[in-house]
Amino acid sequence: MNINTNALHSALYQTIKNMIGVISAILISNLLGLNFPLSAGIIAVLSMLDSRKETALVGIRRIIIGLISLVVASMLFKFAGYNLWALSAFIVLVSFFAYITSSAFSIASSLVLTGHLYQAGQLNAGVFLNEVYILLIGVATGFLLTLHMPDEEKYLKNGIKYIETQYKNHLIIMAHNLKNHFILEHNVHSLAEIEKSIKRYREAAGRYRNNSLFKKQFDYDKYFAMRLEQVYRLIHMKEKLEILFIAHHEADKLSEFTQIISSRFSAQSPVDDLLKLTKEYYAYFKKRPLPKTREEFECRATLFQYLVEMEEFILIKARYLETLD
Repeated sequence: MNINTNALHSALYQTIKNMIGVISAILISNLLGLNFPLSAGIIAVLSMLDSRKETALVGIRRIIIGLISLVVASMLFKFAGYNLWALSAFIVLVSFFAYITSSAFSIASSLVLTGHLYQAGQLNAGVFLNEVYILLIGVATGFLLTLHMPDEEKYLKNGIKYIETQYKNHLIIMAHNLKNHFILEHNVHSLAEIEKSIKRYREAAGRYRNNSLFKKQFDYDKYFAMRLEQVYRLIHMKEKLEILFIAHHEADKLSEFTQIISSRFSAQSPVDDLLKLTKEYYAYFKKRPLPKTREEFECRATLFQYLVEMEEFILIKARYLETLD
């Protein structure tokens, strides 16, 4: 059986985190002289989720439903006695409430806490507060252990630099190809490789968003979604260039346009002037003399389609900038 290295590292990381969570919650409970300290450790493990934001939101709901459960259980045991009928009624009420409020994750911890009240066979402030503290310690420990999750912002910033460098290089190559000039670029990755990289960065952006408790200034999700959409346009444009085989005045103009775009390649650079320039190139095409041969006609049509793709490439960026506004 082959075990993926990343999966092995993840399993080891989660195991160590669970161990630290259980031990920490138990030690804190013991320091406070609480009963059932192991339950705090169990709740801590249940409270450690995949992201900071999810852990915080679920933790708050777990505390609210846990407190409601303790109050309901206390009332049932006080008026119906400490028996299986009262415990059964509690399980029905809390489970139903948890499911209709999409909080099924809180059932286990609520049952653990209520089980302590049931075992105690009596209700007083000390018993009740013991369970409240166990709940709070467990949830707080689980949340604190998610705060040390690695911050992926540096990775994402490096991803932006990588993508923009690669896009710029591809645009420069395309500009030279339009003039039928050969250019050798080092460290130029294929568009298929770039596409895969963008998808990985986009997944990391999702994790970064979920691990950010507060809204960040830069929306990496939107940025990588925009670049992913653009890479498909680049693929189409490069396909158009593969069938060009003679020089044209139009090709020279589009080469010039492509180089202009490559020099303006950054995350938040404006595109209004590029869209205006696109319209000028459309007007240029309309004023050009009609092709005289089939060969010229096919090349002119290919170049025009290249311009259409280039316009869409710019519009993708324009729509992205609008969402930021």
